Amino acid sequence: MLLGQHVAGVWYWCLDQAIVQRVLSTRTVHHAKASCLLAGFLKITPMFLMAYPGIIARKLFDAELYPANGIATPNQAFPLLLQHTLPPGLLGLNLAAAVAACMSSLDSVFTAAASLFCLDLYRGWLRPAASPHEVVRVGQAFCALLAVLTLLWLPIIDVLSDQIFLYKEAVMAYLAPPIVSVYLLGVLWRRANATGAAASFAVGYTLGFGRMAGEVWCKLHPPRPGSAADALFVRLHFLYAGLLLCLACLATHAAVSWAAQE
Repeated sequence: MLLGQHVAGVWYWCLDQAIVQRVLSTRTVHHAKASCLLAGFLKITPMFLMAYPGIIARKLFDAELYPANGIATPNQAFPLLLQHTLPPGLLGLNLAAAVAACMSSLDSVFTAAASLFCLDLYRGWLRPAASPHEVVRVGQAFCALLAVLTLLWLPIIDVLSDQIFLYKEAVMAYLAPPIVSVYLLGVLWRRANATGAAASFAVGYTLGFGRMAGEVWCKLHPPRPGSAADALFVRLHFLYAGLLLCLACLATHAAVSWAAQE
């Protein structure tokens, strides 16, 4: 937590497109700073909105969540808590709020990804003369494609972790290091250049996706205890893996930037 979590934290707060878009949409720099401070204070609330309800559900429904002769189902903690503690009216209201929150999160991610694809890749490289109407249509098609890919990815989530929160943190730890390394060296080191950034992205995403693929393979086909695959993909915690990936990306960026001065 003291080392690996900072990699994902820097990416989420400073580089996540869904958050950066909102900061850039403010009217003034003062509003942008104030919104960041407010978001930081609001981030304290997950302790009360997520951790405490989970502790309460574990205390009240321990037999249902962790049966003696069955499979543990920690993801059912919140539904069980709502089902057994709220009257029908409040239960429906909370379910509607949960669905709305999921839709809002997905909308933010899809919109951010579509804007990056349309502005940076499609109109930037593929069709620079594309009209605004065409860009909007391409963005809608890209959002539909992302929705289909999201549905196809659901079985992988179940393989990587039986807890959604841990899955999300693991994916951030595997994919955030190259972005974080480019950001940090770009801000702190004047010799950092685009060549080093490209090399950092190539190395970081190759290693990150390799770690993710190896973890999925080892979950489906458990390796021999004590083997290299067991050490790298099973016993090595994802936070340590994220830290090592970030160090590798920083070293690659610095070495290539030093060797290829622009």
